[in-house]
Amino acid sequence: LEESLLSLLDERDALKAKIETIQSQRESEIDQILTEVKEFEGTKHDLQAALDQQKLETLQAEEKIRSSELQLNNLEEELKKAMDCLELAQSDLASEQTKSKQLKESVDKLKKEIQCLNDSLEEEKKKAAYTVEDYQNLNNRMVETTGALERKISKLQIDLDATMNDN
Repeated sequence: LEESLLSLLDERDALKAKIETIQSQRESEIDQILTEVKEFEGTKHDLQAALDQQKLETLQAEEKIRSSELQLNNLEEELKKAMDCLELAQSDLASEQTKSKQLKESVDKLKKEIQCLNDSLEEEKKKAAYTVEDYQNLNNRMVETTGALERKISKLQIDLDATMNDN
């Protein structure tokens, strides 16, 4: 009986040691996961900062587009006025030939400015579209990473609970 009792006590001590080892390993794994989570949170913060910067750049690009569109509208109005003046000047071509030449040069200059603004506007629109696409890709990566970490933590918790229940 005493020998059985000693054997059972030894077995109990061995099981306690095994449980402590398993708990220590699980705690170490949980600590490692928590460290990784903190790193991912830091990465998330960095990505959010980059995203915020991209949003700011997008807003600035949109403001520049609006400004360019306003300038374009003003230039189109000026062009229309210049064309009206040109038509009037052509009716009295003999006496207004010099004035007509200046107006044509003004119209050409306005057309070039409009073309430059149109080119700038198209370029800004492309930049804005690229920034939105980057934001969407960044957000998708962040969601995937967070989900993977949550699943890993849940699995480790289930494993720990099962180990504790088995012992």
